[in-house]
Amino acid sequence: MNEANQAVVKGMELSDGARESLNDIVERVSGLESPVKMIVRETAKVAELAAEASVSIDEVSQATQSNSAAAEQMSASTEGVSDQVGDIARMAEQQTRLVADLTTKAANLQNLSEEMALIVLQFKIGEDEGLQRAA
Repeated sequence: MNEANQAVVKGMELSDGARESLNDIVERVSGLESPVKMIVRETAKVAELAAEASVSIDEVSQATQSNSAAAEQMSASTEGVSDQVGDIARMAEQQTRLVADLTTKAANLQNLSEEMALIVLQFKIGEDEGLQRAA
């Protein structure tokens, strides 16, 4: 019986050791509950901040797209204005040539007018001399 008693004592000691180990495990797991809850709360906060950041990124993206569209419109407008400026420059150049041509023609007309005046004057002088000779 001695052996049986020893086996029972040994079994009780093992049972007590297992109970202590289980109690220790329960205490440690219970100690983890608070940090796990804190991690869950912080994870929820991070998820909320991530959602807010996502909204902000979407807003920035939309603003960037809007700015890009405005820049494209401005570029197209600038090209149109540039074309118009080129047209105006060509018309101004053409008008300058026309004014130069008219100035040359006016000078030629002035010369012809002066020559005609001389011819008329010579004719008049000749006529007056003819009349004086006839008289």
